[in-house]
Amino acid sequence: MTLHVRAGDFAEFMGTAAQALRKAEAFAANAHQQKMCADYVEHFRFGDVEKHKDSQRNWIQDIGPAVETNIGFIETYLDPLGARAEYEGFVAVVDKVVSAQFNELVAQAEGLIAKLPWIKEFEKETFSKPDFTNLDIVTFACSGTPIGINIPNYDDIRMGFGFKNVNLGNVYPTPTAATIQFLSQADVDLICEYSKESLTLIVALHELLGHGTGKLLTKDTATGELNFPQDLKNPFTGEAISTFYLSTETWSQKFGKLHSGYEECRADSVALFLMHFEEPFKIFFEGREAEWDDIHYVGWMDILTSGIKGL
Repeated sequence: MTLHVRAGDFAEFMGTAAQALRKAEAFAANAHQQKMCADYVEHFRFGDVEKHKDSQRNWIQDIGPAVETNIGFIETYLDPLGARAEYEGFVAVVDKVVSAQFNELVAQAEGLIAKLPWIKEFEKETFSKPDFTNLDIVTFACSGTPIGINIPNYDDIRMGFGFKNVNLGNVYPTPTAATIQFLSQADVDLICEYSKESLTLIVALHELLGHGTGKLLTKDTATGELNFPQDLKNPFTGEAISTFYLSTETWSQKFGKLHSGYEECRADSVALFLMHFEEPFKIFFEGREAEWDDIHYVGWMDILTSGIKGL
């Protein structure tokens, strides 16, 4: 059998996007946005992934914009091999009042990371404090709108350069008693009252410290250098670490179709663990201490009922 691979199926659409982005450069608020648009244009015209990486490096450096946007082939959830990304693009307006709470969480992140149940050698040497904003989405073009995002997904950029977190405040679902199954009336009432608060806390911890923590143990294929101590022990066996990634590999490729579920469960587990500490509650719900236990309870209930619905 002969297999023919043809490029250019989306050339018309990529050309339209490139033309619009070239015009957008004239309206950029700063040099980072201008360079980001120029890199997008080159990426969409010629397909060079390095140009998209350059756009993301400039996007990360555009701190606290009034209007936030990102575009490109971003998430690999729909690909069974976890390699090919789906196209998406969004435009949003930043809610600066709520964003101040998220940035306070960023300011306290290193103290919260120290509470996680693993030793510091499994963390990046330096936590790159990201921009963390609350957005009101104007438009989001993809197959499904998330409620929080942690990007870019390029491991080399995340490890060495940083990332951004965004909370999409105006796309949160609003539960009603009629739509909640499997629970007692008392639990239904609590979820209806505190769903937004608990989800805000889970999303904040999930995106910033769930996806944003942990180090990919890697061997550089060019130099043979490991990015972790050679005597680092596997906490489950007590033996020295014997498996790791090559610098040419990504975790999503190695885990295949399990990769997205595995990573989302990891991020949710970090969020649920850190909800046992009062620091996040002080940031988001100071003055409402009498409600903290109910917000915490609803957070766990939301995760558990989501699991039942998934089954």
